[in-house]
Amino acid sequence: MSLSRQYRPQQFSDITGQESIKETLRREVETGKIGHAYLLFGPRGVGKTTTARIFAKALNCLNPAQGEPCNACDRCCEANEGRAIDLIEMDAASHTGVDNIREGIVDHVRFAPASSKFKVYILDEAHMLSTSAWNAMLKTLEEPPAHGIFILATTEFHKVPATIVSRCQRFEFTRVERSAIEDRIREIAKRENATLEDDVIKRISKHSDGSVRDAETILGQLLALGKDHVTQDVAGLLLPLSRLPSAVHFLKVASTRSLRDTMDAVAKLDEQGIQIIPFFHDLIEVVRQLLIASDNPEYQQELKIGDEGERAVADLVGTFSPAELRDIALQSMERRKDAKQGIDPRFALELTGTAIALGILPNSPKVQTEIQTKEVPVLPPTIQKEPAPQIEQQKEPQPPVIQTPIQDEIVIEEEPILIPVEEPIIEEVLTETPPKTSGTSSTLQFSDFQRNWQAFLKRVSEEQPSLSFILKTSQPKNLKDGIATVQVSYPFHRTKLMENIAIKQKLEDVLLEIFKERIIFDAITVSKNESPSGEDTNQVSTPVDTVGTLIENFGGHEVE
Repeated sequence: MSLSRQYRPQQFSDITGQESIKETLRREVETGKIGHAYLLFGPRGVGKTTTARIFAKALNCLNPAQGEPCNACDRCCEANEGRAIDLIEMDAASHTGVDNIREGIVDHVRFAPASSKFKVYILDEAHMLSTSAWNAMLKTLEEPPAHGIFILATTEFHKVPATIVSRCQRFEFTRVERSAIEDRIREIAKRENATLEDDVIKRISKHSDGSVRDAETILGQLLALGKDHVTQDVAGLLLPLSRLPSAVHFLKVASTRSLRDTMDAVAKLDEQGIQIIPFFHDLIEVVRQLLIASDNPEYQQELKIGDEGERAVADLVGTFSPAELRDIALQSMERRKDAKQGIDPRFALELTGTAIALGILPNSPKVQTEIQTKEVPVLPPTIQKEPAPQIEQQKEPQPPVIQTPIQDEIVIEEEPILIPVEEPIIEEVLTETPPKTSGTSSTLQFSDFQRNWQAFLKRVSEEQPSLSFILKTSQPKNLKDGIATVQVSYPFHRTKLMENIAIKQKLEDVLLEIFKERIIFDAITVSKNESPSGEDTNQVSTPVDTVGTLIENFGGHEVE
């Protein structure tokens, strides 16, 4: 007999976790305020069916003690031994049809209990019932006989019809905490006269993923190996060793920003025979734990006292910023998808390591430093423009001094000289007020436009989905003097982008949002005389008449 069945709880107090649910059901039995339908839902192996059986046993117990079944009366003994006539347990997975529900519940519940106070129906995996079966059961579930009680248990709450949910008392079961599972494992091991190392217990609770039944099953397999003292080596025969330390080591090497060391780390993983795709899972798990621990001191302490893999993760806390961890996770998920689609898994991991080591991820310290240094030159023009009014004031007293000569011809020759000197000053003052900056003051390069092209496409598709197709078939051509030039495929594409003022303004707003600088958007088409080298000749082909444009771009001929 498996440990989960041998040590199945017989009272509410024996159930691991789910404290609020246990107390609520116990109080209902104690006070006699019983409902007619209950819905228990939650993950697998957390005690739904066990709770339903204990509740059913407590309802018919002859001598309940504060809502707990006595496990000594005839009704309790019948329930424990599985021969209680008035406790009907059905598996909805094998009784999905309407006939099963009509014969097993609808018609059966009409008859009075044989020997108990209540007829209790436990319907396990209730979400498997068909729509017609739910409809057949609906009226009976809403207004059952006084002796009829229904307990529905399911792992997929969203599949239960809303009409059924509204007629039930709902109890949501959650995953059991690891500390509670560890206490349960120690208790069962003590009853089995076996001892386990603390790291083994932690590994069992971690692999159980909050399921008490899974933890008890793993413990039973370990004890079946015939060892009274289960060590890490014995547990390694059944439980896979954690690869988190290897993933932590990979990230630690990549954090040194040495590409050579990172490539060597990938080569060693391959030599050790570690499967790369599962390794990606561990890498993402390490990043997830680092993100949680980045601003959570309590979780950091949990990692320090955890198993071998968690202790390794604790040593890496603070190495990467949360923003860079996000980039590493996204990078790892993309490369894992590539590896699953046929790309060499080792090469995919090398690409991930390269992105981390070279610091080319968007939020890496290197990229952030470059962005900050590029933003600094933008500030001096605003500071240099402040003394402009002072230059005007210095030149104002000069004309009276120059006009002092007696000859009028000299005055006429000097007046034109004053006009061009004043005009640039007036223009310089005026350029301070408009929001758009002139193209000559821009520090952006064409490489900046190319690097942010995908971000530009994504942002435009969010703002103007209709422009997504046009821009995806286009390509960045140039960025110079504050003018971003894009080469489109067809003349009518350029017409749509450039002649519609609202669209052009929206594109420039997106450029402003990305580059923090006002940039003029321009679109050109491929000229027929353009050289095969693809050099930018700045020749813009303007659209001709509509029929000619269609013939030029899509072929065909004009029919009279």
